Amino acid sequence: MNGMRLFFLKRWLRFTAAVLAAAFLFALTGCGSSTNSASFTWFVDSIPANLDPQVASGASDVIACENLYGTLVRKDPDGKLVPGLCEEWTVSPDGLTYTFTLKDGLTYAAAKGAVTEYDITAEDFVFAFRRIFRADTASPYAVEFSAIQNSAAVLAGLADESSLGVSANGPLTLVFRLSERDDNFLAKLAMPGAAPCDEAFFESTRGTYGLTAKTTLASGSFYLYNWTTNGLFLRRTVESPLVGSLRLVQDTSGSGKSAAQLIADDKCSAALDESGEATSLQTVSYSDTTWALLFNAAEGSVFQNQQLRQALAGIARENADVPSSGLYTAAKGLVPEGLTVDGLDYRETAGDPLPTIPEPKALYLAARQGMATSDFSGVTLLLPKNAGLGELADQINSAWQKECSLFFSVEEVEQDEFDARIAAGKYTIALAPIRAEGGSVYQMLQQFTTAGGSLTQIFTLVKEEDATLSFDYFRTQFYNSVIADQEYSPNDIYIYSSDKRSFTDTYQVDFSWTPVERFDIFATYRYTNSRMTIDRPDGSTALVERPLVSRYKALLNLQYSTRYNRWVFDVTAQLNGPSRLPTQTGDLADSEMSPTYPMFFAQVTRKVGKFDIYVGCENILDYKQKHPILNADDPFSAGFNSSVIWGPLMGRKFYAGLRINFY
Repeated sequence: MNGMRLFFLKRWLRFTAAVLAAAFLFALTGCGSSTNSASFTWFVDSIPANLDPQVASGASDVIACENLYGTLVRKDPDGKLVPGLCEEWTVSPDGLTYTFTLKDGLTYAAAKGAVTEYDITAEDFVFAFRRIFRADTASPYAVEFSAIQNSAAVLAGLADESSLGVSANGPLTLVFRLSERDDNFLAKLAMPGAAPCDEAFFESTRGTYGLTAKTTLASGSFYLYNWTTNGLFLRRTVESPLVGSLRLVQDTSGSGKSAAQLIADDKCSAALDESGEATSLQTVSYSDTTWALLFNAAEGSVFQNQQLRQALAGIARENADVPSSGLYTAAKGLVPEGLTVDGLDYRETAGDPLPTIPEPKALYLAARQGMATSDFSGVTLLLPKNAGLGELADQINSAWQKECSLFFSVEEVEQDEFDARIAAGKYTIALAPIRAEGGSVYQMLQQFTTAGGSLTQIFTLVKEEDATLSFDYFRTQFYNSVIADQEYSPNDIYIYSSDKRSFTDTYQVDFSWTPVERFDIFATYRYTNSRMTIDRPDGSTALVERPLVSRYKALLNLQYSTRYNRWVFDVTAQLNGPSRLPTQTGDLADSEMSPTYPMFFAQVTRKVGKFDIYVGCENILDYKQKHPILNADDPFSAGFNSSVIWGPLMGRKFYAGLRINFY
C-alpha cells in the first residue's frame, strides 16, 4: 500500500470498565436477574459470530467473550491485576511455576441464565489450554502462551497434550509450568482465551461450541440472554448498580462514525432501565485505526512516479495539523498505540519508525520534470463522510497549492461507497483507515506482508502416530523496496527505492519421525523463489532473481538420547543449493550460479546433575568458499569486490562447553 501514515482515530468508548471488560471486574458468584441497573447499547461493525473464547478473534466476538467468560485474574479500573475466578496465586522464585487456588462453588450459567450442574474446576482450565494447542483449533492465543512447557511440541503434534505444562491438583488447584520466564504471563491470563471450558459440555456440542445460544456456557459477569441476526443481548449474572445488560447491535446507519458521534446521534446509549436517567460512566480510550494518505499508483496513473508520491506525502505531513475534534492524535507508525504483542505494547517496543522525507519540495520539482499540468486533471482527494477529516483535507490541499501550485477537489462519500471504491481502485488520492481487526497487531501487519498457509498430517510408520509430515507456503510481497544494484557497473552501486514488483515465495516440507524411543529423525527441504525488479540507469527494467539467495536448502538431523538424557548424540547434514551471483560485467545474461555444497555438524552432550558438558564439530568436511574476495591481489582495481559471499569462510571448527541448568 502506498502513501504516508498521518493520523489514527481514538475511539472514545463510553464503556465503564465493567462494560468494556466485565469479565475482568467481577467474580462470578451465582445466577440471578438484574433489575434497576444500567443498560448499554453498543453499535458494532458486525454481530458476533463466534463465542468460543479459545477461538474468537473478531472485534465484536472478543467484546462479547470478555463479558461472557471469567478468567483467573482480571484488571481493576486502575489496570492492576487482581483475582478473578481464583482466590489467590503464587509464583515460584524462578518465575517458571504459577499456582492458582480457585474460588469454591463457581458454576457456569446457560442461556437466559438457567442454572446448570457444570461446576467450574481446575480441570476446565487444563482442557481449555489443551484446546489452544490443538492444531485443529487454530487458536490465535497459541502464540501468547508459547512459554508454557511443551507447548510447541504439543502444537506440532510431536508430544501428547497431557505433557502440556498445565495441570490440576484437585478441583481447586491449578498449576502452570513454563519453559522460560514470561513477565507478562499473569496479564495474558486475563485474555478471553484463558477462560475455562468444561470438557463434557464441549464434547456434547459436537463441534458447535460457542456457535449457538444452546452450546454456550457463561462463566463471567454476564450470561447470554438472546442471540439473533439482529444482535447479541447479555444480562448480568448478579444484581449490580452498574451495567446490568449489554446489547451488541450492528451499526447500519452510523458506519464510519466515531463513538462520540454515535453517542451524540443516540446510536450508543447508557441509561437506567426503569427511570431512563443517565448513568455516570467512565471513559476509556482505545485506538485501533491508522489513517493513511493513499495514492493510486495503478498503470497509467500520474502517481506511478514514486518521487511524486513521496514529495506530496512529505509536504502533507509537514503542513497538516491534528484535527481539532479531539478524536485524533499524531501517528507514530503504522501500528497505533494501545496494541500489544505477547503482552508488550507494540509501539513502545518497536519505537517510532516513521520514514523521513528530506526536502520534499526539491523532490517534487525533480519529479515534475517532463510532466504537464494537464497530467493532474481529474485528481481528487477522496474521504469518507462523517469521519471528521474535512479540516485535515483542506489543510493538505492548501499545502499542495502553496508548495506545488496544485489544487485538487475534495470528494466526501458515504462509507459503503468509500470502501467499494478503495477496493476497486477507483480513486486517485484517498484518506483511508487501516484498522487492526480485533486489536491484533499480527492481523494489521499481515495486510502488508506475508500470506500463506500450512498443512500437517500425523501418520503411523512403526508405532502409532510416530511420524509427522507438514507443508508450508508463504509469499512475502514487498512495497517500496530499497534496491541495491551492484551489477550495472563494476565501479558503482545504484541504491534507490522501487515500487515495482518484488516478492519471495517460500515452499517448505518438514518430516519428523520417532522410529524407536528417544531416537528422533527430522528432515526439511525449503525452496525459495525470490525476485525483484531493477531499474537500470539506462532506462531499462528487469525482473531478476535476487542475488546471493539460495534456491533451496535441505537438512537432515538425527538425535539419540539415553534414558534421562544422560547422553545426547546429535548429527546434522545440510545441503545448500545454488544462488545467483552478481554479474561483474553489467550484462545480466552473464549471471552465474554458485555451486551446491554440503555441511556436516556433530555434537555429544553429557548430563551430570545440573551441568551439561558438550563437545562438537562444525563444518566437519572443512568446506570453504574459494576466492571470496574477487581480485584480492589488486584491491584498487575496478574488479575488486568483497561482497560476493555465498559459502562459508571458516573451515572446520571444534568446540567444547559447560552449561548450568538452574531449574
